[in-house]
Amino acid sequence: MTTQGMNGKMEVECTINIDDVLAYYLYYRVNSTKAKRSLKTQSIVSLVLGVLGGVYVVFVWPDKMLAIPVFLFSICAIYNGIFTKTSARKLIIKGVNWRYGKGKNDIIGNHKFTITEDQITDKNEKRVSTERWGLIEEILITEQYIFLNMRASMGFYIIPKREFSSDADFNNFAEKAKEFHRAAIIKRNAL
Repeated sequence: MTTQGMNGKMEVECTINIDDVLAYYLYYRVNSTKAKRSLKTQSIVSLVLGVLGGVYVVFVWPDKMLAIPVFLFSICAIYNGIFTKTSARKLIIKGVNWRYGKGKNDIIGNHKFTITEDQITDKNEKRVSTERWGLIEEILITEQYIFLNMRASMGFYIIPKREFSSDADFNNFAEKAKEFHRAAIIKRNAL
């Protein structure tokens, strides 16, 4: 359910489940600017360490028997560098199920999101949190979700499309959030 008030204030009530959290982490890992940069750096560092370790073992290491662990490390580092994306997906699925599957968190459950010109507020059974738009790193919009990532922390908000009465309501909410966010970034950069 969505409502729109004065001054562009909008609200939506929704229920977040573990599949929503998993969708966020998988989408974020592939599409977020920050995550892309991190994944690329991790791949490059792994490949460089692997190659340097292998070169060192072959050409420099004085005792060939002790070189076996370093050589194995090099092979693992190269493998990690090549298959980082695949490995990350498996680890994300396992981590989300472990962390959020127990239900002892403030993500899974009922939420009421309110957006105004200044901030987004999330009220749920366990807490109320408010973030000013200038502290939002990015807003990612998919066909099924609005994801908001925080700048200073690894915090995030998930707003599922299924909770809106129509595609138009979902799109209006997403556009209004992006409008508020853009205005806050412009204001912050002008200071």
